[in-house]
Amino acid sequence: MLVGLKKLSRKSGYSLLVLILLGTIINSQGVIGRVHAPDQSGADFFIQIIAPSEMEYWQVINLTVEVRERASQSHTNMSINITLEKGLFLADGENFIYNLGDFDPLEEKNATFQITASQTFLNNPIVLYKIFLHKNGVHIDIDTRIEGQVYTLQYGINSMTIYYPILKVTSSPIEIVGFVVPRISLLHNQEQTLTYNISNEGVASLQNLTFRVEVDEKILELKSTVIRGNISGEIIEDVSLSSDSFPSLEFLPGNSFILFEIKVRCATTGASDHSRIYLFISSDFFTTKEYSVKVQTFDIYNPFKYDNPLVFIAWPLYLLSFTILAIGIALYSWKKHRRRVKKARELEIRYGSSYVSCD
Repeated sequence: MLVGLKKLSRKSGYSLLVLILLGTIINSQGVIGRVHAPDQSGADFFIQIIAPSEMEYWQVINLTVEVRERASQSHTNMSINITLEKGLFLADGENFIYNLGDFDPLEEKNATFQITASQTFLNNPIVLYKIFLHKNGVHIDIDTRIEGQVYTLQYGINSMTIYYPILKVTSSPIEIVGFVVPRISLLHNQEQTLTYNISNEGVASLQNLTFRVEVDEKILELKSTVIRGNISGEIIEDVSLSSDSFPSLEFLPGNSFILFEIKVRCATTGASDHSRIYLFISSDFFTTKEYSVKVQTFDIYNPFKYDNPLVFIAWPLYLLSFTILAIGIALYSWKKHRRRVKKARELEIRYGSSYVSCD
């Protein structure tokens, strides 16, 4: 019985030793496979795109492409080609093709492109671009990292978000809002300050704002134009009295505003309903925008005015209503008098005049 146990134990020991040996071999092969996995690329080259993910419409940014040889081979006549979707452009002097020349085994080279954005507002501000690697003018497969994962493709792909400003202009005083042109009313020698709130409700800074004011010199005199605001901690207050030299701004940051004040004086003694104050605003982002306010002046000898144009409609209606009411009261009084006279006659015929006379 003891001898049988010893024999069984010896066989089990051999089996266990074989199993351990096989497991070690398999495990070592697995370890070796895991160690060398990163070097077993799907393509001969790996590219990495280095660029910001967002930009403002007026910026010029650098887009760098790192190219690394991974197959331990030599290559000749290598180049990079960049393709931009609508909304992105190469800066002046840039070329869509960058020649890398020859590659030695495991060599790394960089290519840089300068890119700018469309200055026309895009409904979809996210724009894609692609990077192709050429060998002797032919696309070749590359390994590229997308959102942390490595893919073998014929191009590297990335996106750029373009930010734009949003200009909003409101004015005060405004007597009528809507489809009717806003207006102000002035007497002779009366001055009026018209204030425009110019705000940028977008994210990007608005560049190179210029202003120009025009008035009818026969009716109005331009006294001054003033910019007031606090831009990035800097107080802005520029006054210009010259008709050909108005204030301007190099930039208006996103989510900020300024006040543009125009002071005018009524220079005419007569009445006019056709004069206007014009404010023209332009920048590198949009064409010239026009904002106008209608100016109503009055005769110096007849300064009475109606500030509300609805009076011209309400006044005839008021007169008509009053006339109808007066006619109605008169008819009611006349009918009532007729009824009293008729009743008196009936009583006089029936009972005699003594019953109906007050004497």
